Amino acid sequence: MKFIVRYRKHIIGLLTLLMGGLCLALVMDRPTAVPVNEVMNYYMQYATEETTAVNVVTAIYLNYRVFDTVFEALLLLVAVTATLFIYPVKGGSKRVKRRSGEVLEPLRDLLVFILPFIMLFGIALILNGDRTPGGGFQGGAILVVIFVAGFLIEKSREMDLNIFTLIEKFAFISLTLIIAAFLYFNFKEMPLGIRRTYLILINTLIGVKVCAGLGIIFYRFSRLKNDREK
Repeated sequence: MKFIVRYRKHIIGLLTLLMGGLCLALVMDRPTAVPVNEVMNYYMQYATEETTAVNVVTAIYLNYRVFDTVFEALLLLVAVTATLFIYPVKGGSKRVKRRSGEVLEPLRDLLVFILPFIMLFGIALILNGDRTPGGGFQGGAILVVIFVAGFLIEKSREMDLNIFTLIEKFAFISLTLIIAAFLYFNFKEMPLGIRRTYLILINTLIGVKVCAGLGIIFYRFSRLKNDREK
């Protein structure tokens, strides 16, 4: 154990190099031609017709392989729960507060100017994820930038992690119930309008969950320094 603690940086560096080498080997060993199989042909031919999604990737992860999406969302929930468990907020309050005067002045005007565009871009990725590249995961990761930027540019701001945690859990439970109902009633037999609404609703819930989850992780780690100084 002492050896690991003493040389942990060297060990992490070696593992990083090893993983990088493996990734490079996989990339270099990729097939020169795209393999053709019946499943791929089926997706390309019927995905838009059966799901209304022009973006075939969205059709796959929100319909044909929706269980993968549920467990990916669950994985983020577990990561957030583990973060709060390993680094609990001291004092029983789950509020994160910046110290007065810690402001990135050169960044303030720039962030205030571009934040509306970031918000619109994130929302567009979510709402148009079934027709263009994007979706709930990408849009949620973009929207969390708004909260991070707000935390950076305000002189004093409190963030209640309980609200973020409640939102994330609500979004996960909601999308799980909606997906279960959608599968039970067989999405292929539903009217086009309902299938289209389903894609937008699930992408929105995923976006909200990802945004809340990443926000919790950011705010919790931003508090670590203050907790250690107390």
